[in-house]
Amino acid sequence: KPDFFYHPDTWIFCDGTQHDDPAQQIDAAAQRKAQTDRGDEVIVYNYKDNLDSLVAKYPDIFKPVR
Repeated sequence: KPDFFYHPDTWIFCDGTQHDDPAQQIDAAAQRKAQTDRGDEVIVYNYKDNLDSLVAKYPDIFKPVR
């Protein structure tokens, strides 16, 4: 289940420690592949990742709020 959706076709997943489980990784990968196969964009943030790097990679999605 995605954590955020940006219209029209961007899904954002924030993966916590439950995604350390290999079975959960397989399930999540299959669900996300189905979304990308239909042409949607999928962005995944894992709790081990550097959030600043992810934000910098997608400036069209993560914009400063005034």
